[in-house]
Amino acid sequence: MNNVKKSIGWADWTINPVKGLCPVGCSYCYARRAYGRNCNATFKDKSIRYTPEVFIDLYKAKPGDRIFVGSTIDLFHPLASMWTNEIIDYCARARDFTFIFLTKCPENLPKEFPDNCWVGVSVDGTPENSPMSLAGLRDCNAKVKFISFEPLLGHVNVPFKLIGVNWVIIGRQTPVSQKTSPKIEWVKEIVDAADSAKMPVFLKSNLESLITHMTPPEYNKMCYGARLRQEIPEAK
Repeated sequence: MNNVKKSIGWADWTINPVKGLCPVGCSYCYARRAYGRNCNATFKDKSIRYTPEVFIDLYKAKPGDRIFVGSTIDLFHPLASMWTNEIIDYCARARDFTFIFLTKCPENLPKEFPDNCWVGVSVDGTPENSPMSLAGLRDCNAKVKFISFEPLLGHVNVPFKLIGVNWVIIGRQTPVSQKTSPKIEWVKEIVDAADSAKMPVFLKSNLESLITHMTPPEYNKMCYGARLRQEIPEAK
């Protein structure tokens, strides 16, 4: 299983059928930092290349598992998207699994996704990554559409109902630092908006130190007892 990674919380596995230095170029990208360190053979070759053989490594996945496709590169960036249709076709045939896609290029999303594919857009709250760019997510058809506010670096006000999303993920930048830590008010506002829209919320574990200092009843909106809200949409 060298080409897949076990759970990241909201997905049971991650897999990267396209490898190489992500052309989106986010300064906080953990994969981009790994290429800078040349930490292993995977990250020494920065060229963008298609490696479909990684799907073979899913033999240990169980029916119903959620698989995040493209954890180290944006599959919908023009420099990486030449293989996207083939990847989606493979996912459509592997109906026992749920495949999750995440992008910062929603304008390039296909209009239709197979029933076992979930599609999300990453929004970090910076002026360069404005929620106004979410029209592509609104216009595509997928069983689950979501926004990942990870890392949450600024205040956002997203009209969830207008976009048609039905899940949100919120997290801090890693490695965790006070300099990049979101204000708890930003997190609370997103959670309140999601609750108003009656959609599940997944709070990444790296938010725990912020939330534990909250007082009831606000704490109770973020947690179930001593556990963070880490809700997953029901498979349809």
